[in-house]
Amino acid sequence: MILEKSGLTKEEFDILFSLLTETIKIIKKESYINNVKEAQKIIGHIHKEDIPFVALALTIPNDGIWSEDKHFLQQNKIKVFNTQDILKQVS
Repeated sequence: MILEKSGLTKEEFDILFSLLTETIKIIKKESYINNVKEAQKIIGHIHKEDIPFVALALTIPNDGIWSEDKHFLQQNKIKVFNTQDILKQVS
């Protein structure tokens, strides 16, 4: 699905995925649960399934969310990067 939505080749995706997984850290729900109410205010009325992602973004230091999901573009609290934005940064 990522290849289809991003337009990346398998090789481009493998390189990008390798770069990303070097720095990915798993965050337990207990760490961001306190920001769920704020996330509901930000994105709950747009797409409630995105609440956990926004809550996490409010919890940890970050530059934004990487997503092709257009719902994120309807809010202005969390910066949103699409795949092409990420590729430009790692090039």
